[in-house]
Amino acid sequence: MIRATNQGSPRRDRRGLLIFLIGIFLPAVFLGGCATAPRGRYIQPTPPIQAERGPFFAPQTADDPPLWGIRSGIVLGIHPAIVGFAPRTAGGPRGLLRVGYEENGRIHFINFFALSPVTPRGKRGMSELEDSPTDGRPGILINPYPHDFHERVYEWAKRQPPPLAEAARIQATPNGAGRLAVVLRYEKFHNGARVYLLATLRADRPQEIEFQFFTEPDCPPLKMCVLSSTFGNLTRLRELLLADRIMNAKKMWPDYQGNGFAEPFFFPLRELARNRAGDVIFAARPDEDRPWEGPGFYPHPRRLTQYFRVPREEVRPDLRGLVNGRFVFWKTTNPVPGGIAFENVALVEPFHEGARLIYGYADGDPTAGPD
Repeated sequence: MIRATNQGSPRRDRRGLLIFLIGIFLPAVFLGGCATAPRGRYIQPTPPIQAERGPFFAPQTADDPPLWGIRSGIVLGIHPAIVGFAPRTAGGPRGLLRVGYEENGRIHFINFFALSPVTPRGKRGMSELEDSPTDGRPGILINPYPHDFHERVYEWAKRQPPPLAEAARIQATPNGAGRLAVVLRYEKFHNGARVYLLATLRADRPQEIEFQFFTEPDCPPLKMCVLSSTFGNLTRLRELLLADRIMNAKKMWPDYQGNGFAEPFFFPLRELARNRAGDVIFAARPDEDRPWEGPGFYPHPRRLTQYFRVPREEVRPDLRGLVNGRFVFWKTTNPVPGGIAFENVALVEPFHEGARLIYGYADGDPTAGPD
């Protein structure tokens, strides 16, 4: 469990930060993948759930939105699915994953996620900011495929996306709980990267999504492939939960009031929190007790802690945590209510095939649970 301490001046690993700033640790993620502040909340009803799917919901026809989720749990979507935003927004930028949660028949927004694969020479792909090679419009297209794609990638890589209703597969886990898996295949990035994510939702862990990172046969070697949450200031994430302290964005950047990104902070493995199982937890939460009652827009009626988790057996010495901040919303001059907040949050490390990264949300401290 994380202990709150007197923060004083935040510590930085200057050597690591310098490496990050010159390009090895993906400045593109922190210079792009964001979304503008929405104009209003949209209360989105939960899609119908078929009895044989248990707690899961998924598209049933070609007209259904590309949403996969768990009743009373996490929801994953791709363009043009709407997750808690007004219909006119088309759910946000095209190259971003959308994540929310379902509660009492409604879906609420939590965050967006950008993907950025990097080649050994430092050429960076940016899923939100690149133009699609298919239609030239902004945003890399993300196409859903069934788990068969991963099992027979050489065969399936030549196929067009199947009907939307055929993308998700529901299987039983060893403990008897169900899981829903879907492959999210990204178009070819400008740097040549061909990447897909295997996303898995589990009934026994309803507030988490596991992502596994894979490359297609024609993908060039990758130095890293980073999945970054990109809209932390909408949920006013200001407290960062580290191994021995909690850091507040307003104390990390006490004087910053610019329109760009505040200087990023870099945290080596020794400073990252862990749960009881030894998994690394990199988590952020609002510093307001009831932020939905405060000034300005807030997308849901809960004070959620958002976190990335890396299972203990997957933790490598070069795993790092990264955050930056914004004083105003992206592409606006509108200040974030209450002051500067984290915008991008990520865990980064050199790429390895099949790497696992788990994203989740919790009402309390995610390091204090039974895991």
